[in-house]
Amino acid sequence: MSSIADPKLFVIFAKVVECGGVTAAAKVLALPKATVSRAVSRLEQDLSARLLERSSRQFRVTEAGSALYQHCERIAGYIEDAQGAVASLQGAVKGRLRVATPFTFSHFLLSPVLGAFLHRYPDIQLDLELTNRNVDPVEEDFDFVIRVGPAEDSGLIARTLSKSSYVLFASKDYIASAPPLDHPHDLVHHQLLGSEFAGKRDAWSFISGKERVDVQVGKTRVHVNDPSVRLDCIVAGLGIGLLPTWLLRLRGQETLVPVLTAWTPAADARLRVFFPDRRSLTPRSKVFLAFLEEQIAPVLL
Repeated sequence: MSSIADPKLFVIFAKVVECGGVTAAAKVLALPKATVSRAVSRLEQDLSARLLERSSRQFRVTEAGSALYQHCERIAGYIEDAQGAVASLQGAVKGRLRVATPFTFSHFLLSPVLGAFLHRYPDIQLDLELTNRNVDPVEEDFDFVIRVGPAEDSGLIARTLSKSSYVLFASKDYIASAPPLDHPHDLVHHQLLGSEFAGKRDAWSFISGKERVDVQVGKTRVHVNDPSVRLDCIVAGLGIGLLPTWLLRLRGQETLVPVLTAWTPAADARLRVFFPDRRSLTPRSKVFLAFLEEQIAPVLL
């Protein structure tokens, strides 16, 4: 490779892979098919590597092409960010935002205000993925990831939207017929609705003053990683479960009662928005983060 390849070639190649062929990519890029085809050939020549296997009936990305595509996606993102930065100086905020959010957060907090955000910024395209898994915004190329729990030492920037805590709840009907519950160790005699607790599935920890108690939960009646579904199970009288206090304020379930109130669950229930440092200064990222803090953080206080 004698010189650095033209950056435009990387962007065109990424679009060819994304669209599954030269013809489809040419339509999206509004370029002649021959121009796109020549761009891929030129890139292969510059890199001295075969990137695509293509014929009239077959399209396949080679191993070298797959490796290059991962970097080309980032190059295209950087170019789009640069264009957005210039556009912002002229009063325009535009481009695509990729955001991963938990299901319950999306349904109860984000969904009601999304319309206002998109009306305010009509040139932003939003790619919203609802998931409760632990998404890595760098590896999966998300602008923002919203999740519950601690800000781990991951090199990401974190903003806290809520200082909510967990509380154990049960339905009044369940408590009326259940064994006594005065100490965390009494939980072993109860039906429990499991969840990830401070990164652990089978152990719950509680604090009262200077005392800490760890309880081996063992087999749970239901294990679910979404607090809204867990709330419905508690309302149905299926057992005792952990819920974030902000969800109870929004749902307003009159049939539930807190239990073990003298003990604080040792788990972080705060809602945080995570983002890579390289994305933090893009205009569309700035306005989205500001919107979250303006519209959602006050609801969670």
